[in-house]
Amino acid sequence: MDIGSRSKSFTLRLQTIQRTFGNVLRLLLVAAGVLAPLQLSADSLALNPTGPFQSYDGSGEIDGFAFTATSGVDVTGLGIFAGPSMTLPAGNFNVGLWTDSGTLLASAIVTSGDPSQDSFYFHSITPTLLTAGQNYVVGAQMGGGVQTWFGGAYTMADGLQYVGSRWITGASLIMPTDYDGVSSDPGYIGGNLLVGSATPEPSSTGLMVLGLFAVVAGVVGRPRKRHATAESR
Repeated sequence: MDIGSRSKSFTLRLQTIQRTFGNVLRLLLVAAGVLAPLQLSADSLALNPTGPFQSYDGSGEIDGFAFTATSGVDVTGLGIFAGPSMTLPAGNFNVGLWTDSGTLLASAIVTSGDPSQDSFYFHSITPTLLTAGQNYVVGAQMGGGVQTWFGGAYTMADGLQYVGSRWITGASLIMPTDYDGVSSDPGYIGGNLLVGSATPEPSSTGLMVLGLFAVVAGVVGRPRKRHATAESR
């Protein structure tokens, strides 16, 4: 076999090894938490109430709840509760997301033309990252035929912890700050969020795996030095 054929054969073997290492590396990095899986989960309701509910006319109020982010998550939509088995009446419904200190992070106008999910109507927003350990408030401007609901059981999305219901009287969208106690929880169900998982932070184990495979890949990928032979002289 001449030098050209040997070189081509070695190149093909090297490419096969590199592809194999690349696939194994991705699987190990996903398992170690360095990379997210290719399939992403669908967005979830921040608060998912399961009832039974009580209702009242909250016209003139901004109703919602306070919560803590226990891990980094992205808010992808703001919405309003239309009630069990109800549809959202015609009109514009303002929804806001604030830090607990009162800074407005995002807002949206929700209408009956927006998609619904579990009796909530949501309007998409530019993804807004919630910081782990920080407290937030969401609220929707009620009225226009939309009832405020409260009470019953509920669950929270992964990465979020419920703090308590919030409401305030206002003619415009302002952060709800009043709390009537646990008997009103998990309401007052007005505003809500859609959340999706944020990019996971690398774990220390993952970084060690990444470093190890970088070294191995570098050794495998290094061109082999050819010794001079009689044929090449």
